[in-house]
Amino acid sequence: MQSPVEQRLLRRQKVLADFGDFALRSEDLDEVLDMACRLVADAVGTRRAKVLEVQDGGATLFVRAGTGWPEGVVGRVRIAMNAHSSESFSIRAKEPVISRDILDETRFDVPEFMVEAGIRALANVPIFLPGGHLYGLLQVDATEPRQFDIHDTGFLRTYASILGPVIDRLFKIRDLRQTERRFSLIVEEVRDYAIFITDEQDRIVDWLPGAAEIFGWTAEEAVGHIAATLLSPEDRKARTDRPEAEEARLDAFVPVRRWWQRKNGSRVFFEGSIRALDMGSQRRCFVNMGQDMTRRRQADARHRFEDAQRTFLLSLSDAIRSLSNPEEVRRVAVRLLGRHLKASRVAFAENVGDGEHYEVFENYVDGVEEITGRYRYDAFGVDILEHLQSGRLRIQPDIANDARLGAAEKRGLSEAGVAASLNVPLVRDGQLVAWLGINYAAPHDFTLDELDLAEDVSQRTWFAIEQARAEAALRASEERLEIIFASAPVGLSEIAVDGRFLRANAELCRILDRTHAQLMEMTVQQVTHPDDIATSIEAIGRVIATDEPAAVDKRYLRPDGTVMWASSTIALLKGRSGRPDRLLAVTADLTTRREAEELHKVLIAELQHRTRNLMAVVLALSRSTARSSTDLAGFIASFQDRLEALARVQRLLSRLSDLGRISFDALIESELAAVDADARRVTLEGPKGIRLRSSTVQILAMALHELATNAVKYGALGQEAGHLAVAWDLRAVEGQGAPWLHVDWRESGVEMPDRRAAPHGGGQGRKLIETALPYQLNARTSYGFEPDGVHCTILIPVSQTAE
Repeated sequence: MQSPVEQRLLRRQKVLADFGDFALRSEDLDEVLDMACRLVADAVGTRRAKVLEVQDGGATLFVRAGTGWPEGVVGRVRIAMNAHSSESFSIRAKEPVISRDILDETRFDVPEFMVEAGIRALANVPIFLPGGHLYGLLQVDATEPRQFDIHDTGFLRTYASILGPVIDRLFKIRDLRQTERRFSLIVEEVRDYAIFITDEQDRIVDWLPGAAEIFGWTAEEAVGHIAATLLSPEDRKARTDRPEAEEARLDAFVPVRRWWQRKNGSRVFFEGSIRALDMGSQRRCFVNMGQDMTRRRQADARHRFEDAQRTFLLSLSDAIRSLSNPEEVRRVAVRLLGRHLKASRVAFAENVGDGEHYEVFENYVDGVEEITGRYRYDAFGVDILEHLQSGRLRIQPDIANDARLGAAEKRGLSEAGVAASLNVPLVRDGQLVAWLGINYAAPHDFTLDELDLAEDVSQRTWFAIEQARAEAALRASEERLEIIFASAPVGLSEIAVDGRFLRANAELCRILDRTHAQLMEMTVQQVTHPDDIATSIEAIGRVIATDEPAAVDKRYLRPDGTVMWASSTIALLKGRSGRPDRLLAVTADLTTRREAEELHKVLIAELQHRTRNLMAVVLALSRSTARSSTDLAGFIASFQDRLEALARVQRLLSRLSDLGRISFDALIESELAAVDADARRVTLEGPKGIRLRSSTVQILAMALHELATNAVKYGALGQEAGHLAVAWDLRAVEGQGAPWLHVDWRESGVEMPDRRAAPHGGGQGRKLIETALPYQLNARTSYGFEPDGVHCTILIPVSQTAE
């Protein structure tokens, strides 16, 4: 009984034999490679395999064939031959490369399409053609970790060593077929050469199509006859062909130049040769090949003329290619054509579009007057517009004898110096757009060459005119776009597909608080809030994948750590190749709106609470005033003064956003004055003039008001033994450029309630400090109840260190 290893070896030997049989039967390379992939995948048990062909001078690997792969891989995917791929490693080492589990692989990268297909293990082996020339790689792929052993790699190397010669054989067969096809096409299609074969008795044994075309005899008429019958009568009589035949038997190749005779009796001069070929068994035949030199001589003259035409067209193209003005293009084109054709006048006209008129631009003239301006079509023949509209040339070699023209029309043309005329129409989408006119002051028979040249020049000139107009329109459009890009009230940027900034306008620089030079060295990810980077990358990927614009609201980080909200609409831009080239992002600043929305929520939630706090302060003021008053009149006066002071502070707080930036010491003093804090029980310590950001003052004032109100109601400002100490300074914060303001609010001497009971105060105020400040101001806060009073700290960014 055979062991599993023996069974596997026998199965693989059968695979090799089956593949060899199949390869000998097929001459289709793709068919052979597909079968090779199916057989090797089955033999190794991976279900997937592919053949990678080296292309682009060794820069890429093309998935030429494969089995088990999803649609879109085989015949489409290309892999870059970088230094970190298993494929390039295998090619450099000229050895198999095995990865038992790509998740643990550290030697090289794995192509993305293989990762997406769930490949976990792979084995590469190079395919070399005879002579050591690299063709590509044979690769088997498994969707689970796989322990490829020495038998696997040995089998793959054997398989690849068989595959290389098979591929080389198919290449040679392909080249042979192409050679045979070219020979067949030459023999069948080349009719300018008379090719026929004769035997040693000078009998025609093969008569090819070229000979039939030139001599006029069919193969049935020619085969079996003596080749000397093709000679001219005088050559047949003199048997001038005998020396050539004898020389061909000796030298195997003899040039021939002589006159021959066609079936219809006409003569043609041939230049060719007689070549002897050995047919085996001491038999020889002679290939007679000759070309009609009469036609060549005519062709040589024709070539000289065409060379002159080509030289003219090249000079015309060179002259108008760089011109950006349509008028200049017309002027140069008609001047060059007029000189070349020795015409009396060449003009370029454009259809006005009203069905009655055309406009003639600057002419080339020689001996006649210019006729620039606007004209009616019917002045030169009632049918001219219809004729040109049809796209047909208007050829008038002799105006005076043209039956299509009336006496008045002939007189008008004669007065304009037109005795012969050629008009070449340019029709686009069924509409006449322009035409080229060539005039002669004497009758002129226009040749076919002149007609072809006029049509060619008219097409080139119109193309150059349209190109000049398009380039002018493009320049104008780009200038308008540049102005819009630079001055748009929203942020505009062009971004590479990997996120690098390529271009940005002033508004985006303002939004992100960075210079244009700084942005050009950054990526979108670097200016995006860390929590929103994944959302941003996902949006960019979606745009690239679907070619559809995407909108995303996200947070950006300014250099000082400020968080700002923006809405970005991203669209894909493609290059001339049609591939994704870059992205266009339109960014609108949402910071003010988002802050207003969040602040609105806080204000709504705070309104009733603050009103109650205000009433509590008023009640505390009334009690304090009553204790210090000796009579009702004194109470009323003192109480009224304090209420007015409180009202003034409230008005100040409500208008902080309109008053510009204020310093922190002014804000804390106003808050404590608003609650009538006893200066003997308050200690303020910190530098003066630390200015607060406009966006910071209002919510910070609310937080300080909450702390002061709670101190009056429950804490250091409401109890006889209480004391409040507020200290502030500027501190460096890791990762931030400018220092931040640190505020320490510490109450002492306060009789705190039983810890088992719910604490008094701090509910709404604590929520404001611990939640709203971090969210709105990017602040860092703490709020706690010490044994003898409240202790709160606030760390926020500020505008600058001093006024």
